[in-house]
Amino acid sequence: DKLIGEVSRIVVAEACIQALDIEFTEGEIYEINSVEGEGPGSDPQKWRELFKAAKAK
Repeated sequence: DKLIGEVSRIVVAEACIQALDIEFTEGEIYEINSVEGEGPGSDPQKWRELFKAAKAK
């Protein structure tokens, strides 16, 4: 756990659901943080872009 901050259970749940449909997230570990009012919501394309950007780091 390297992030400072917090994230709601709703955001964690949405990230998990979205990750299930993205093939390159399989077997990977992600740490998440959120800012209220920002983020991809339930848009699958935006989640894909976020996971892809995180994988590139």
